[in-house]
Amino acid sequence: MKSWFASILLLAIALVLILIAIWFKKTSGLPSGRLIYADTDQLQAVPGPLFDPNLRLVGKPDYVLRLANGALVPVDFKSTLAPVEPYRSHVFQVLAYCYLLEQNYGQKPPYGLIRYQDKSFEVPYDELEKETFLRLISQLRTVEASPDAPNRSHKALARCRGCGYRDSCDQSLI
Repeated sequence: MKSWFASILLLAIALVLILIAIWFKKTSGLPSGRLIYADTDQLQAVPGPLFDPNLRLVGKPDYVLRLANGALVPVDFKSTLAPVEPYRSHVFQVLAYCYLLEQNYGQKPPYGLIRYQDKSFEVPYDELEKETFLRLISQLRTVEASPDAPNRSHKALARCRGCGYRDSCDQSLI
């Protein structure tokens, strides 16, 4: 009789855990899919960054999901609450991940995801968005090659600390 009760108790606990997992999945804001890339060592060995030598572009999405239809979707997690619409810089970051996935996997993602604490945004990745992204990269490369780089646009120490140009910047705050 005691083993029967223990079996029912374990079954009930398993059912509760399954329901909790389903609830977390539904509230995550992420599509169903298989995780194939994670920029964390908690799920797998940290993979190398994605790279495109033609654009000299490197990036590591937080996650890449393979959907049931085979499509790849990069996911970028943000630690803040969602704005009314995603920040332009976040959109371009996800477009960069879409571009890098296309170059590295030979497969064009239909969209990328920006996941804020409380909301997700789908960023379409079609020819128009791709061309907009490539124009931005071209403009950035032109500015990089210019002897008259633009002035710093902020007074934030944290941004300077994380900047890739910090060591060569004559306007660094640190």
